This record gives sequence, C-alpha cells and structure tokens, in this order.
Amino acid sequence: MFQKLTRRGFLQQVGLAGTGLILASCVAPAAQQAASSGGAGAPSKYKVTEIIVPSWWAPHEIAGAEASFNSTFKDQTGLTVKYDFIGSDFNAKVFTNLASGTPYDVITFNADSVPEYLARGIVRPLDDLIERDKYDLTNFVPGVLEQWTHDGKLYGLSADMGSFHCYFNKDLFEAAGLTAPGPLDDWSWDDLAKWSKALTVRNGDQITQYGFASGADWAWEIWPNTNGEFVFDEGITKSLVDSEAAIQAYEFYQNLMYEDAVAVKSGSLQTGVNELFLAGQLAILMDGTWQVGYLRSKKDEVKFKWDVGVQPYGPSAGAGKWIVPNFTAGWVIPNNARDVDASWEAVKFYAGDTFAKDVMFTSLSGLPTTQSALKGAWYDQWPKNPPEGLTPDFYGKLLKHGAARRHLRFDLGSEVTASMNKLQLIYSNEQQPADLLPGLAEEVNTGLASRPWNK
Repeated sequence: MFQKLTRRGFLQQVGLAGTGLILASCVAPAAQQAASSGGAGAPSKYKVTEIIVPSWWAPHEIAGAEASFNSTFKDQTGLTVKYDFIGSDFNAKVFTNLASGTPYDVITFNADSVPEYLARGIVRPLDDLIERDKYDLTNFVPGVLEQWTHDGKLYGLSADMGSFHCYFNKDLFEAAGLTAPGPLDDWSWDDLAKWSKALTVRNGDQITQYGFASGADWAWEIWPNTNGEFVFDEGITKSLVDSEAAIQAYEFYQNLMYEDAVAVKSGSLQTGVNELFLAGQLAILMDGTWQVGYLRSKKDEVKFKWDVGVQPYGPSAGAGKWIVPNFTAGWVIPNNARDVDASWEAVKFYAGDTFAKDVMFTSLSGLPTTQSALKGAWYDQWPKNPPEGLTPDFYGKLLKHGAARRHLRFDLGSEVTASMNKLQLIYSNEQQPADLLPGLAEEVNTGLASRPWNK
C-alpha cells in the first residue's frame, strides 16, 4: 500500500452510507475465473508458475497478501505470488531488476511514481487487456483511476488508498478526565492544543507522556489541508505555501512542538511515533490509515482502549471545509513482463473483492478503492478486531473530505522536490513559517515554470 514511515507512504466525489452505491464487482466470480484460467489441477496455460512482485510492505502485510494469493488465486489460476521486499531505494532497485534477465512480473508503487516510470518507458497500458476481457471499471471509487491515467491511457489498477486520520488512546483521555472525540465528530485546532496540553505528562524536564504526534510530516499538504488550503494550485503552475492559511497551519504545528512543547518534535525519536502510541505514551496520533493494520498486528501488545477520528480543522477551514489528502497505490505490468496474461490475472485479483476481504480489512487496513469492497459485509470486524469506530460511515467521511494530492500526476523534478522538502526547516524550528514560506514559494514557482506542462 503506502507507507512512508513503516510503509511508504492515497475522492471527494463519493459518500458511502445510505447513498445507494453501484455494487458491480470488479472481478468475475471464482468459478468463472477458474474456468477462464484453467483452474486447479488443469494444465497451466501460462509461461510462468510464480508471479514476483516487489514491495515495501511491512511483514504482516506481505504475509496476509501472500496467503490470499496462494489460496484463492492459486486455486483459480494455478499461479502463486511471491513478494520481494525492498526496504530502501525502491525505484532504483526495480529499475535494475527490469534490466535483468528475470524482470518482475508486476510492479507496485504509489500513483506519484507513474510519471517517472512512463518517462523510462517501463510500463505498458492496460487498455487492450481491459477491452479484451470486458473488464468492468465502473466499480472503482470516482477519481481513483484518474491517478493512473496518462495521455488517455490507463496504466494501473488500484485496490488501496492511503488517507489520514487520528488515533486516540481513550484510557489516557479518561485518566485526564477528558472524552476523546467520536469517530464522526468534527473537532478543532483549539481542541487539539487544549487536549495536548492536558495530556502531556512531565517528570521534571523529561516528557513521559506526549499529548500529540504526527507521523505524516513527509506529506507537504497535511497541515494546510486541515486549514482548507492546498500547497499547489490545481494545474501545478504555482505554489500556495505562502498563503495566509498555509502559513497559519505551519505556525500552529510548529508552536505545538516548540512553544507549547506538547507534541513530539519531528525527527526526535529513535523509533516511529506509532510505536510510542503502541507503548501507551501518546494520547493523540495523526497518521495514515495503514496504522490500523499495524496496531491490529500488535493486538496482543495493546494494553489500552483506542479508537479513530478525523483530523482537527483550522480556523480558515471551519468544521465543513477541512481536507484530507489521499493517494492510491496500484499495480502495473512492465513492458518486459515474462507473461503478460499471467501478470494481468494477478493485477485483477489484487483489485478484486477477495483481496479486499482477505487483506484490506485485516493486515493492510487502508481505504479500499472499489465501492463493493467499501460496502462489503466483511467490513465490520468489531469486536474481534479494533477499533470500534472503523466503519463505512467513518471512511465515508474521509472520502467526503478527501482530495488527491495535487502533484500526483506530475513529475515535479528533483529541484522542486528539494525545495518543497525545505518545509523540514519549519519542523526542526530552524525557520519561522512567515520568514521561510514567501521565498520558498518563489523558489518553487521558478522550478515549476520550467516543467514540461508549463511550457
């Protein structure tokens, strides 16, 4: 899926509860798939017996995905799937592999990598396979496939969307005489500041319990979005980081860390903030949807009650205009895949309901990108698997306020990316937002002016 910390770390046009969504299945029934592929025990029509997929997923996620593929999918096609874990320099190692004599059969990455892969001529469009198999695309949540479409051609299918929300240690709230917001409750920056102060515990100069931490500092727009602002305009012609709402957002977060000293300072821990939450030393965590899967995998270690909730909203947004950035992960087929038909069968299975049922709602725990998966009866895992608030209504609210990260379909280039990464100077308290951001916006705009779509 999409982690940037423990996994690389993702549509506004759809609501879920009570909206009468079309539930057309994205894949054929198992019996139909088995008949078309040969089925278990039938002679294989494929040139390969095993599909190799590079992945940055965490161990519990890979295990869950392989188990699904190597049971249902193997029974249907006679093919097995093996994930090749790549921990760092993912794209560089994939490029090296594809130049070898045994290239990957399918590649998985986030949608923002598509431009780079297309520029290298690495991936093939799927349109001919979709037309040949009369593959139904109407089941996908609106906006998802746009992230994988370039020059009118579709290059990948997606099963999972990375989004962001908050996690609450309800026991810490109760111990402080407070009540955490419900999963569907709107709450403000003022609430976050107040609760973070009340939930931070100190022993002398040492903080033994933090009120708040963000695991999403890598997402440039995470704070401006809570204040109703983006970091780029819609056409990616200019930066918006110097807007009043964006400056206000970065100032708020910086103050939580350094002036109020109630939030974990960016980069100050040897471990991830998710592990601080797991240890019961953090009351409010803002991070990606995938942390649900991590916490579920550590269920025996969680000694407290926890639940989920939306992000807080800033004063420029108000209760109704806050935004949740999102991005999709997907699977593509390389041009030199050993057997395109075998790879295509794996891609379809990944984007289908069986994978969603077996993997999305257990080990992966991102937002599924098909309407049938979001409405599936297997969605409700409470009380077997926490949290109680992870319901279609909750994810529906994230989708209602969601917007794809605007730069996803554009290759920003190394210069613009390096400029945007200077936001870390705010997180490290080396620069004040009002001092840094006007010049940073000008620098980014100069870089954007030279990008191909602006010429």
